[in-house]
Amino acid sequence: DSTYTLKLLADDYDLRCLAVTIDNGFLSDKAVTNCHAVTDRLGVDFQLFKPAPKFMKKMYRESLKGDLHPPGAIRRASDICNSCINLINTRMIKIAVTNNVSLIAGGYLGGQVPKNSSMLTLDIERQRLLRKTSAQKFTDRLGEDAKRMFDLPETNKDVQTTVNVVNPLLTLP
Repeated sequence: DSTYTLKLLADDYDLRCLAVTIDNGFLSDKAVTNCHAVTDRLGVDFQLFKPAPKFMKKMYRESLKGDLHPPGAIRRASDICNSCINLINTRMIKIAVTNNVSLIAGGYLGGQVPKNSSMLTLDIERQRLLRKTSAQKFTDRLGEDAKRMFDLPETNKDVQTTVNVVNPLLTLP
């Protein structure tokens, strides 16, 4: 899904893309090789982010204990999945803000994300404030390393303040 989305954006819409893969500890060597092959073929910049295995294992163990996420979030996905997607989403927002990129594209299909989420505009400061409590929970349970994984940077007038998130596959027939 993500590969098709990248091809669509790079080839069909001629966008300059930065493909990002987050290795949550379950990514095979073949998957990484495929990421390189696809991004090379498309002429797209590629970034692989692999958090320390020790941190990820601790995050998974703590997630199994429950209460890291609001009950409503657990109705859609497990504690472990919520922790992982929280890490991924935070990383993507940080990359966008750091690189002054106003668009993040995902390869999600219907059922993987909430209805009507083909396009979202995120106010970075609001997101930072909304995530502050959960980021603190992660820090309390996982240690100081969690800050760099789950905290969003403060914004100011000289820094981009919004990011648009699109899921193009949700709009295709």
